[in-house]
This record gives sequence, C-alpha cells and structure tokens, in this order.
Amino acid sequence: MAEAGFCDNSGFSGWRCDGQTSKYCSCRTKIKSKSSKFSLKRSCDKTQESYCSYGCSYASGRCSFPPTPKPAHKACAKQSITDAKYTNVCPVLAPPYLLWQNVAESTQLMDAYLRRAAEDAQWWKSLRTEMVFLNTTDDEDSVTFNITNFQDLVKHVPEVITAWQNSQCENSLIDYSCRWAFPQCKGDSGFAPDCVRSCKKLDRCVEVAYQACLSAAKRFPPGTIGCNQYVDLFPDNVQPDGLRKCDLFCVENQNDYVLGYSGASPTSMPSSLFGLFISTLLLLGVW
Repeated sequence: MAEAGFCDNSGFSGWRCDGQTSKYCSCRTKIKSKSSKFSLKRSCDKTQESYCSYGCSYASGRCSFPPTPKPAHKACAKQSITDAKYTNVCPVLAPPYLLWQNVAESTQLMDAYLRRAAEDAQWWKSLRTEMVFLNTTDDEDSVTFNITNFQDLVKHVPEVITAWQNSQCENSLIDYSCRWAFPQCKGDSGFAPDCVRSCKKLDRCVEVAYQACLSAAKRFPPGTIGCNQYVDLFPDNVQPDGLRKCDLFCVENQNDYVLGYSGASPTSMPSSLFGLFISTLLLLGVW
C-alpha cells in the first residue's frame, strides 16, 4: 500500500533511511493533459519498509548488516562459570568473573586450566618447605632431624605454618593461582588489576613465612636452621625492588598477551607451563 509524505522529495526510486527504518520510495512520472496542454508531474510514494535492528546505512538507504562476531579467542565469554567442578576449586570463577570465550566454551581448556591452577597452588604450599633448611655439619650425630616435606615443617618449625595461617595465606594462594591460571576478560580485553592485587598479597605471605623462619631459628643452636627468601630461590622472578613480577605473571596467560615467552618467567614450573602453553596454541589452532 502506497504511503505519501516521506518520499515526496525523493526524485527517484530507491531505498531511504528514516531513523531505524529503511523505506522504499517508488517514483513515477505522471502525464496530465488539459485541453491541448500537457504537463509532467513526478510522484513518489513509500511502498515498502523494514525495521533495521543494526541501524540504517544512509549511504545505501538499506539496513546495515549485523556486525561480524569476534573470534572466540578475542572476545569475553557471555556469562560466568557456574559449574561446581570449577567453582569449588576456584571460587573466583563464579559471577561476575568472565573468562575468554574460547576458554569458557572448551571443556578441554577448562580442565587444563583447572590442573594448572591446582599445580600452582600446590607449588606455593611446597615453597614454604623450601624456605626452611637445615645446616648440616660433617658430624652426622649432630643432625637429629631434616626438613624435606610439609610434615617435617609442621613438626619442627611450626611457626612458619602458624604465621601462614594467621595471615590467611591459604585463601590468598588459591585466589591468586586461580586468577593466574584462568585470566579474567573485560570488554574483550585481558584484565589483570585484581590478579596483580592478589599476587601482591602472596608477596606479603612469603615475607611473613620468612620472618617466622628467622624467629623459629632462634630456638635452635646458632646456625642450625637457615631461612631462604623468595629471591634466594627464584632470582629471575623478582624485580629490582625485591618484589615478584606480578604485572608480568598476571598477563602472561592472557589471550591478548604479546607473544614473547622467552622473556616471561612463570610463577612456578617453567617446563610444565611451557608445555601447557604449546598445548593451548594447538587447541586454538594457531600453532
């Protein structure tokens, strides 16, 4: 059905934009005769229209095409993880935390990242044992115990465990390991500030454990117990100010991290992480 008004000044047939609507103007020339005189009149009417969900292109007068979806590895997931299989281990994954879309949609990647988080958390727990060591002498009779595992630490240097627990470091290491293993996505970009804050909490935990070790050492004959700082064990993971490279650690697993892995030191096991890194590239189909 023809509709006058909108198309009156169109001049020729074609599609025109009217806000969010694309309308077709059909034009024709009418010949009028009166007595022996003829006159031409151009008449245009709207004959079709379509609502444009993605806007109307004024260049063509037609509805714009839907935007091309971003590839899954360049877009955030549409919703947070709710599967207890993951949230029970990593509570931070619950809403409103968003992952990269390709990760959230892949059970294979989700399971690999869950193992990565669990391994990193275990590594942090084992670090406490590495921070305390026994200075042995040539006289084996002077060595009455050793510190090789968590049970040894609890039995002989419980101050380290107590200080760790009092500072709620167990919660901190789980939060950090999960944020590190499951990078957060916001606005289709990697988001690291929360991870960095969590990482810095672990810096304080490591210092608390070190100070507890120094305190505990006073209970033993001088020189019996030795204490390692994080920098003593992993100097490449520490900045000049003595703090860990949290800004780097929290982006190295992001999809949009510029590949330059040789310059990135992981938080824990380099060989294991590199293997997982290559596996991830294979899953993404970019290797």
